[in-house]
Amino acid sequence: MEEHKDAFGDSMIFVPMIRDQQVTGLLSVQAKNSNQFTTYHQTVLELIAPYAASALENASLFSKIETLAITDELSGVYNRHHFNRTLKHEFERNQRYHRSLSLIIMDIDNFKEINDQYGHICGDAVINQYGTLFKANVRKSDIIARFGGDEFVVIMPETTAEQAKIVAEKFKSLSNDYQFEFQGKEIQITVSIGLAEVDQTSDLKPEDLIHKADFAMYQAKKRGRNQVYSY
Repeated sequence: MEEHKDAFGDSMIFVPMIRDQQVTGLLSVQAKNSNQFTTYHQTVLELIAPYAASALENASLFSKIETLAITDELSGVYNRHHFNRTLKHEFERNQRYHRSLSLIIMDIDNFKEINDQYGHICGDAVINQYGTLFKANVRKSDIIARFGGDEFVVIMPETTAEQAKIVAEKFKSLSNDYQFEFQGKEIQITVSIGLAEVDQTSDLKPEDLIHKADFAMYQAKKRGRNQVYSY
């Protein structure tokens, strides 16, 4: 029986939690007074430990499955389903508390030409690397997702259009400065970015905000690509 004095109390007993012949953790009980544990307590813990190990593994597996369910496999950011659900939630919060909410849509310029010239493996690599790049540079409060194809969206709670534009310009600069290489060739990647803010004076819906940001993004493309346009 393992019994020790500890900062949490005068005595503590613990047994290992073993799953598939590997220790996954320790199951312990503490007591304020000394010499509170007997071999009976150890036997009870040893009976419980395998079930605790199994429950711990199941909880970890469930967490991984839950993460996979909301993550875009190729880019590593959130998927479209999670984006839709989160935008609806943030939109309701915005309407309730009348706080700012902005949306950014980023589209990789000439993505079809990249696929045509270098192949879809290269295109997948662009989506993967740029997903990682953008994800590493969003604020903690922002939610970035892959909207579809070569488009990324960023939900920006409590953010005005002016503030969102600063972030959008940062994304544009990150893309311009990023050294993307494929099979020894350096490929310059740029993005066109549109953004829109919720108008508190109108009866706006989540899909309306998406349409506005999408319209702004296409305006950025019409004006020569590699730029930011606010609705």
